[in-house]
Amino acid sequence: MLLKLCPIEWGFFMNIKFLVSVFIGIFFSCLGLSKLANFYFDISSDYLTATATFFAAFVALYLYNDWKDVHKINTLEKYHQELKIEFLKLNSSYLIVSEKAREIHGSSSSRVDMIVLEINKVYGLNFYNDVKKMIITITEYEIFISRLTRVSIVEQHLKNTKVFKNNLLKTLKALNSIPVTANLETLAPIYNNTFLNGVVPKSIAEGKKIVDEDNPVFRSEFLNTL
Repeated sequence: MLLKLCPIEWGFFMNIKFLVSVFIGIFFSCLGLSKLANFYFDISSDYLTATATFFAAFVALYLYNDWKDVHKINTLEKYHQELKIEFLKLNSSYLIVSEKAREIHGSSSSRVDMIVLEINKVYGLNFYNDVKKMIITITEYEIFISRLTRVSIVEQHLKNTKVFKNNLLKTLKALNSIPVTANLETLAPIYNNTFLNGVVPKSIAEGKKIVDEDNPVFRSEFLNTL
C-alpha cells in the first residue's frame, strides 16, 4: 500500500530530488570540463573537488533564498496576528465608548453628566490608548510591507494600509482636540459627534476590512509570488 505524503513531506522530497539533480548536473559538467582541460591543455584537475565546491556554493545560495522566503512568510503572519489582536482591543473599546455616546441622546441632564464623566475618565481614555497602540503596530507593518518586492499586489496592499493608518492619525487628532477642561454640557455634543460620526467610525470600519478581508487575501496572493 502506497503511503500518502503530506504537503511538507512532499515539499521536502521535491527539494532533495532537485538538489540531487543539480549535483549530478554539476558533477558531469565538472567531469567534462576536466577531461577537456586535460586533453587540450594537459591540465590535471580534481573534478570531485570542483564538483563539491560548486555544489556547496549552489546549496548555500539556494538555502539562503529559501530562508528569506520563510522569514518573510513568518514575519507577515506575525504582523497579521498582532494586527488582529490589536484591532479586537480597539474595536471592543470603541463599541463601549460609542454605546455610551449614544446614551447621551434622550437621557436626563444628570444622566448625561454621568455618561460624559465615564467617557472622559474611563472609556474614552481606553479607546485613546488603543488607537495609539494600533498606530504603532500598523506603522511597523507598513515598513515591513514597503520593503517587499514592489509587485502590484504589494503596492495595492500598502496603499490600503496607509489609508487605514492615516485615518487612525486623524482619529487621534480628533481625540486630542477634545477640550479637557470644558464643562459637561459642552462635552456632550462633542463626544456624540466624535464617536458616532466622521473619521472615528470610518477608521473602525477600515480596520475591520483590513484585518478580516485584505490581510488574508494579501497573504494568499503573496505566497503565490514566492
